[in-house]
Amino acid sequence: MKTTLYFLMGAALLMLQQGTTYGHTKNTLPNELNNTTFISTEETDEEEFVVEAAQGALLEVKLGELAQVNGSAQLVKDFGKTMSAEHAKGYEDLKALAIQKKITIPEGLSKKGNHKLEKLSKKTGHEFDKEYMDYMVEDHHDDVESFEEAADELKDADVKAWAAKTLPMLKQHLAMAKAGYKAVK
Repeated sequence: MKTTLYFLMGAALLMLQQGTTYGHTKNTLPNELNNTTFISTEETDEEEFVVEAAQGALLEVKLGELAQVNGSAQLVKDFGKTMSAEHAKGYEDLKALAIQKKITIPEGLSKKGNHKLEKLSKKTGHEFDKEYMDYMVEDHHDDVESFEEAADELKDADVKAWAAKTLPMLKQHLAMAKAGYKAVK
């Protein structure tokens, strides 16, 4: 009885997997099995970079919107407005590139992004200003490093070009964030 049950469970699993490879549908006929190509589920460096850049842009937009509400210093509110507007545009440019490259990008925040947004949303006034600007320095420093690496090392010319084109804006944001942090700390 156990053997029959295991056999049936195994057969059911094989039938469920037939024609599907980790979310990618592959239509094959039995006589074509020798010519079957397998779909890789590994993410390329370009895909990983594009997805992470999209997640970062979405978080910058949301945090920028929050800064306009929870910030107390006008420079924090203005910085938030700039971040929200410029990263929204960057996301839209990236979205067009992702469509061209057939890369699916997120349309919402990651768990980590949601956690950061929730944490900062509980703060207001000077406490918010300090923590937000500190995070903006840290985040933009990481972004600059990531985009420099992408512009130098990625293989896809279009993704490399987008990273290189976006890099000066991120460097400007980093300089603004450092100045803003000094002003509010």
